[in-house]
Formats: sequence, structure tokens, C-alpha cells
Amino acid sequence: MLLSLTSTRFYEILHGETARFTVKVSGLPKPTVQWSHNGKVIKSSSIYKLIETKEEYTLVITQVTSEYEGEYSCTATNRFGQTTCTTYLEVKKQDVSQAEKWVEKMFKVTGQHPTFTVQIQPVRCSEGGEVSFNYKASGDPIPDVKWFKGAFQIQPSRNCIVIANPDGSGVINIKSVKQEDSGLYTCKASNQFGEASCSADSQQIITQSWICLSLAVS
Repeated sequence: MLLSLTSTRFYEILHGETARFTVKVSGLPKPTVQWSHNGKVIKSSSIYKLIETKEEYTLVITQVTSEYEGEYSCTATNRFGQTTCTTYLEVKKQDVSQAEKWVEKMFKVTGQHPTFTVQIQPVRCSEGGEVSFNYKASGDPIPDVKWFKGAFQIQPSRNCIVIANPDGSGVINIKSVKQEDSGLYTCKASNQFGEASCSADSQQIITQSWICLSLAVS
């Protein structure tokens, strides 16, 4: 029985390419041929394709990745004996060209999570008056800011003016303050890199003519 490997004993291929090993087997009676990878028998699959043409047996490996690196063996067996030949497959990463490196650098996402450089503070005001809470947030990109009272997001209205400036500063102004406006207010600044967080406890109304608004920044 004769078995010979037509490809090199050491095989290099780039990541993602297709590897192909071919052996030529002759013998009487016709031998059975079995391929293995690092000692484990290979079966036909979406990655491994086993092709037989007359006396030639080919193993095709598609979409090669580093996990397919290693020793490949082909064993031919009939009633008179057994013979084996081996080869080694090395998978290399593709070299990145200077142009590709430049494109990667140009489009690489960089930024900074939000932080508050000026935090909102608890205030007290008389019923019917107005209050303003100022903040300034930094981050790259400039974070989006949302206001909440308790668990509910505040929507701008005639008596509630929300301003967000391009430099990251902003203010919420509440007019004609009522007793039910007291409670915990939250300002959240967020971008794709994170969210700022700090808080202040809620305070109660001291008298009927004064309202305390407590603020939290998160």
C-alpha cells in the first residue's frame, strides 16, 4: 500500500482563507482513509469537506481560524496494514496596511464619560415664586441631560423652562411654584461612554408658605 502527501509538510495560511490537503493512496484491497486534527478524527461539516477522486483524497478547511492550527494526519488502512502521513498547519493574521491603519485611527471611537463640574443644589422658595437650578456637565461627546421629579421625567411647559447649552451648561426654571412641586429632583447626564451620578436627599416643606425642593444629580 502506498500513501503520499502532495502538499508541503509545513503549511502556512492567512486567517480566513481556505486550506487544502491532498494525499494519493493506492493499495489492494482499496484502503479506507481517515483524517485527523491533533489526534481527533475529522468528520465532514460546514468547515471540513472530505473529497475523494479515484486515488486522491482531499481535505478542505474553509474560513480557517487559529483554532484550526495544528497537526493534520491522514491514515490509510486495509487488511494488510496501515500507513500515515502528517503535515502541520500554521494560521497567520493578515498584515494591516498603512492605509488600513490610518482609516482605523481616523474612525476609532474615542470619548469621555460625563461628569458634573457644577452640581445642582437644594433650594427653598415661597409658594408662587420661581426657582432655577443650574448645572454644567463635561464629556465627549457633550452629554444629553434629562430632568426627573421622583421617577417621572419632566417635560418642558409654560411654567417649566428647560435650557441646555452647547458648552454643557444648562438650567431648569420652575415658575409659579406650588406645594406639590416639592420633592426629589434628578438631573441625569449621559452619553455613549457612561452616566454621571451624585445625589441629595429630599426635604419636606417647612411651613405652608415655604417650599423646599431637593435635587439629585445622577
